Amino acid sequence: PKLIIVDEPLAMLDPGARKRITHLLAELKTTGQSLIWFTHGIAEVSAADRVLVMLDGRVVWSGTPAALLAMPAQASAWGITLPPATQIAFDLGITKRATTNENELVSALWK
Repeated sequence: PKLIIVDEPLAMLDPGARKRITHLLAELKTTGQSLIWFTHGIAEVSAADRVLVMLDGRVVWSGTPAALLAMPAQASAWGITLPPATQIAFDLGITKRATTNENELVSALWK
């Protein structure tokens, strides 16, 4: 198929199954297939080309994952909880570029 739609594909999975499903969906992306991935997990959107934020059944924002992570106040207003590494980086003011990766956060702390 040219388009695959998945709704919360990682919900209720153990870490091993989450990794396998994430890898499978990433492989589909490389084949040129379009993938629409519905999720409440902000960390899951980091590999996306485009993110849509919906509120009360309407699209309220569209952009890249990095752009979404770079606006913590607005994300919070929409009820989005940022990944811990992202929130800590912004709270400490140590990075201008949003990160979801703990290793990147540690590197930024050591600079």
